[in-house]
Amino acid sequence: MATSSWADGAVDETIGSGQDRANIAAFESAHDGETPTNGTTCKGSLTGVDSGTGLQYWSGWVAGQNSTTKIVLTSQSGDEPDGVNDATGSDALVQGQWFLNNANAFYMDFVALEFDVNTTYAMLVTLDGGGILNIAKSVFRDGSGYAVGTSGISSAYTINIGGCLFKEVNTANTYKGVIHGGSSNVDISVINTTIEGASGLWGAIASRATGEVITLKNVALVNNVHDINTSGGTVTTTTTGSEDGEADFTVSFTDAVDFTEPSSDDYTVVESGALDGSGTAVTESWFTTLCPTDLAGTTWGSTPSVGAFEIITTGGTSPLPMIIQTMNQFNGGMGCAQ
Repeated sequence: MATSSWADGAVDETIGSGQDRANIAAFESAHDGETPTNGTTCKGSLTGVDSGTGLQYWSGWVAGQNSTTKIVLTSQSGDEPDGVNDATGSDALVQGQWFLNNANAFYMDFVALEFDVNTTYAMLVTLDGGGILNIAKSVFRDGSGYAVGTSGISSAYTINIGGCLFKEVNTANTYKGVIHGGSSNVDISVINTTIEGASGLWGAIASRATGEVITLKNVALVNNVHDINTSGGTVTTTTTGSEDGEADFTVSFTDAVDFTEPSSDDYTVVESGALDGSGTAVTESWFTTLCPTDLAGTTWGSTPSVGAFEIITTGGTSPLPMIIQTMNQFNGGMGCAQ
């Protein structure tokens, strides 16, 4: 794979059709030693199925990254997950474990990717230099391990998760959450996301480190053995709902009534149901930049619905192809403000 410089405004490299671990590793190693120019991005687009199931390290990146000087990985146009018709072989699918471990400040956006969580984890963050990780409009599915976890982070770090769907993740009796906080220097923000089917011991959200804060806004927690598990950390919620009433949530719903067809993993929102328009307005700039629409391409309302999908009003049509337009705009230079 040819090396390209950090460049602003366009996808630098396509990480090949029918990608495998070697292609992803080549992209990472080609750029981790490059000194970035301030205000530029290093972008790669993924397509096809990552056939490897081992570790992919994101480490060795040199100093110079910040909130506008970052690494961006996204899917190619047409390969974005829509959250309903996934696992069809057409999405940019990652099957291995991504291990984020960097000594210098590390800023990264993952946008419109699909992760097969498998038996261990999809993403483990253990960093030393601080920074921000944004995960937007992505799907995590089908695994006994956890989806996103932290461990041993020594400097202040922020993880933002927005417009994402977690389906049947953390299904084993492991001491982890689907989103698992294990570092006192980390703040995790989760906005307009749906987490479903976590049957592991610590369920959907686990905050385990003193001083750590996990913030949930407009999140739907569905059929998890535990919705929130804290021991030392703190979880705060705003217009977040659970179908079982386990925690003191402000939104209550019934999955068989308020989602389109949950038995078929369709967690789009039913119009006029308990989730429709029940959220809180989102003003966080990282979300409004990376998630102007939901997974299906529907623009969020000023008072959004709860969960990973916005309502399609009566008389409208399902705008799944619109996500392609959204990603084309993103690939054309949309950045992300902190």
